[in-house]
Amino acid sequence: MRKVEKDMIQALIAGTAMGSRNTTVTAPDSDGVQRVFLHGHEIATYYRETGTLDMSLCGWNTTTTRSRLNALACAFGVEGFSQRDFAAYHGERMIDPSDKISTRVVRPTLPTWVR
Repeated sequence: MRKVEKDMIQALIAGTAMGSRNTTVTAPDSDGVQRVFLHGHEIATYYRETGTLDMSLCGWNTTTTRSRLNALACAFGVEGFSQRDFAAYHGERMIDPSDKISTRVVRPTLPTWVR
């Protein structure tokens, strides 16, 4: 896991904002919603009150986008993203890279192997 991904997860756990060159996490808004942006595209939305995580490749099935989303998936204990034969997958299901995946999650934790 990259340092920026560790910082991104820590910001979601703490409910704080975080920013790097290409990755930004917003502080929770008045509804307790935090957003994760990669190059200005909203790739994830965490609804703190309901425990829901929305993730999307935003049409960009790139190594970097998948890496950020897979770090979130690991922290939230949900299936990640991959690519096979140039097609995007969420878990074992082929998806369109523009699809939004919505999942009920537990509170995120930083995996012990990256602490």
